[in-house]
Amino acid sequence: FARGTGRAFSKVLWDGVVGGGGGRGVGGGDARQRGRGRPPEEGPGQGDAVEAGRQDRHQGRGARAVHLQEVTHLMGVLGFGTFCYLLGARPQDVPYVYCLFYVIFVPLRWIYYRYKKWHYYLLDFCYYANTFLLVMILFYPKDEKLFMVCFSFAEGPLAWALIVWRCSLVFSSFDKLVSVLIHLLPGIVLFTIRWWNPQTFAAMHPEGRAARVTWPYVEDKSYLWTWLFVVPLAAYTLWQLMYFLIVNVLRRQRLLRDPEVMTSYRELSKKAQKAN
Repeated sequence: FARGTGRAFSKVLWDGVVGGGGGRGVGGGDARQRGRGRPPEEGPGQGDAVEAGRQDRHQGRGARAVHLQEVTHLMGVLGFGTFCYLLGARPQDVPYVYCLFYVIFVPLRWIYYRYKKWHYYLLDFCYYANTFLLVMILFYPKDEKLFMVCFSFAEGPLAWALIVWRCSLVFSSFDKLVSVLIHLLPGIVLFTIRWWNPQTFAAMHPEGRAARVTWPYVEDKSYLWTWLFVVPLAAYTLWQLMYFLIVNVLRRQRLLRDPEVMTSYRELSKKAQKAN
């Protein structure tokens, strides 16, 4: 009897300490008070209503996303058609259309990429080469040597990047569309300047002088190698050094603190890990 009474007393005391036993014992009143502050449990009907509300919100977001894709697709197709028309009707205006594209969409991409923590992608070579081309068009349109350097960039690394980075022309995706144009437009612009621009034809046939064979004028093969290979390679090497200095030295601690921030090095590293 004594052992049974002791066990019963111990159980009551333990229930009171931990707040059980219907609130009896030490702390039982506090447990009841805490229980009063808890939200009521959802009944069957209330749970269904909450789930239905969640589904409605999800469907609403999905509908808005689809609507945005439709608008983006329409604008992309119309813009592409307009550009093709200008390419045939007024090729001399294509460089200025490119400049307009650059000053509008590159800043917008920086804002979007900053939000996604992808803004270090804007240090890639494609933006470096596009900036070279923008400077040439706006400030040095008749500089034949700079034209050859930009031509080498556009018809070489930028064109190959379309294949290496698997850029795809998807009109319903604003990001993919801009990625393709960043790599594709410089080559089209420089090809237009070289072969279809009336000003280039005028430079090749100056009044009172003998007609030039080409524009830019190529004196000999060494001149060609210098401005289509050696100088562009030196400019590319300079970019590579600056990129390494910024990403791996100046911003190293920032990147180590936040592994979600993406760079081309991290992107290539992830692809290599997946391949292995």
